[in-house]
Amino acid sequence: MEGGPEEWSLNSPDGNTGLFMGLSSEAFKGSTFSPLNIILMRPDELLYAIEKEKAGRMELAALYVQQGKSTISNLEKA
Repeated sequence: MEGGPEEWSLNSPDGNTGLFMGLSSEAFKGSTFSPLNIILMRPDELLYAIEKEKAGRMELAALYVQQGKSTISNLEKA
């Protein structure tokens, strides 16, 4: 991601930034409109998803939904 905040990129030569895509939104449940939700991931979330593979991605998806933030990217999140 060019121009993204440095603290949101992995410490690597290409500055990888993680994106979590495809979580559903309660706001559009039952609607014919279906947006593609994309959440910007913190580096520790990205590393967790890479290390834990599918199980890690499923855990993160459940956490985002549980927090009520399955469709919100917030640069202030810890």
